[in-house]
Amino acid sequence: MKKAQSTVEAMIVFAVLLILFTSIFAYTTLVEKDVWRTRETIYARDLCDSVGWSINQVYQAGEGASSFVYLPETLYGNIDYNITIYPEPQIIEIVWLEKRYLISLLTPEILGNLQLQPGRLNITNNGGIFLDQ
Repeated sequence: MKKAQSTVEAMIVFAVLLILFTSIFAYTTLVEKDVWRTRETIYARDLCDSVGWSINQVYQAGEGASSFVYLPETLYGNIDYNITIYPEPQIIEIVWLEKRYLISLLTPEILGNLQLQPGRLNITNNGGIFLDQ
């Protein structure tokens, strides 16, 4: 009788521990996904801010100023993205995973390819901002 009772008690303890560890694992997985989403958002915003900051700096520095920004193939986590410059409302938009982020530019005088591609983006002020990839 004691042997059977010990076996039942062991099974109950094992079941409780299994439920506990499963709950902890499920919670950890949810938190990890949230951390990845936050990293993706921060990286996308940082990339857009970097492009906008460089364009604004070249504009403020005056004619003859230049700079460059490197645009990666994908965002953190191998996520595709698109960066587009809209001269008339003076904004830059980055779109990724059905999310978007916008920042303001100081000038509408932007020439060149306004749909930015991965690689080196050269920014030059020659009586207006010229983008060359």
